[in-house]
Amino acid sequence: MISSEKENNRRRILLELLIETQRLLVRFRDDPEVTLVALAVRLGWLQKKPLDVSALAASIEMPRSTVIRHLKNLEVRNRITTTRLGNRTIPKSTGVDERPVTAFLLAFGASVASTSSQLSKMDT
Repeated sequence: MISSEKENNRRRILLELLIETQRLLVRFRDDPEVTLVALAVRLGWLQKKPLDVSALAASIEMPRSTVIRHLKNLEVRNRITTTRLGNRTIPKSTGVDERPVTAFLLAFGASVASTSSQLSKMDT
């Protein structure tokens, strides 16, 4: 399939966003899976729907056993705490990593805004 120049530019812009996102995630200097788990824990609380381990695993499409291992890693490093509610374990961010997460979200937001602007210009 031959793509138009406009479609190639759209793909280039999206790939640049993907590469920038990966570059920003690398700044955490952590295993990408651990970072994903930590960000998903934070998202659940921001949505006012804290996720238990099973829901967390499903939301990021990761095996439950892997999520448990990463949560233990985060807990040992004081980045999360866990609470038992019956047979459910609910992780919560301790805020220890608040500054790097906020910096990441600000930089990522700027990248998304720039990408959105570039794509909008293509449609006008």
